[in-house]
Amino acid sequence: IVYIVTMLQKSVPKRLHGRIFALSNLVYFACLIALNGVGIGLQQLVRREILTLSTVGMIGMFFSLIVTFGVVMWTEWLRFVWLRRLVYLPLRLFCGLRVVGRENVPVRGPLIVAGNHVSWLDTVFIGVAVPRIVHYMAASTYYYRLWLRPIMVMFGAIPVQSDRNASGVLRAAISIVERNRVFGLFPEGALSRDGSLQPAKGGIGLIARRTGVGILPVALIGAYDVYPVHQRFPRPGRVTVRIGARIDPTGMERDEVTERVMQAIQALMEEGHA
Repeated sequence: IVYIVTMLQKSVPKRLHGRIFALSNLVYFACLIALNGVGIGLQQLVRREILTLSTVGMIGMFFSLIVTFGVVMWTEWLRFVWLRRLVYLPLRLFCGLRVVGRENVPVRGPLIVAGNHVSWLDTVFIGVAVPRIVHYMAASTYYYRLWLRPIMVMFGAIPVQSDRNASGVLRAAISIVERNRVFGLFPEGALSRDGSLQPAKGGIGLIARRTGVGILPVALIGAYDVYPVHQRFPRPGRVTVRIGARIDPTGMERDEVTERVMQAIQALMEEGHA
């Protein structure tokens, strides 16, 4: 509970801290009363030799794990914090993951994250590198598959009908940033076949013009060598995620925004290879 309250204090405005304290105390005492009742019930079962102490211990451990997992999965920000920490170590060991420019990420407010698309793990690399919850769109045919659904939910994917028109996708993207969230996309629109930066589709410029939200350029360097589009399984390598300065689209035309973003991504890629 202390950990959850601490994380809440960091993620909500100071004016709400009093409510957080009141809510945490209410939850604490409610849990305390409930656990006392459960403890008394289990004590009676042990006295009657219906259960053994080891069985009670296993029940308590299982119950704690279920409650912890439920809280983590239900609370989006907490789910991302734990997931990011869980994934970071394997990526660090397997891919030598390094992040440059994390200080360029705004702590709060709407944001668009735009990166080059070179591997199947791009969303994971960006999700670990950017200290915000980045929401991506995923085709509903993949989102609702039984074995992919938990992964999609954990990484903040938003289901979109595969036959949905451009205006529908635009409305979905706008709804994300209007809620002060972070929307992630790959301006190229598809995975690069050779690891180079492909021409942009123009959607980034349209979304930025409609919303006026700043764009954070991100370059993935080395990700293509780890898990390119034509490879079945990932392989060890060295991946660097370079985060550039936020681009303000105010006063720019749609094509100008797109060009500016792609130039920023290209410059970050060249810096990483220098």
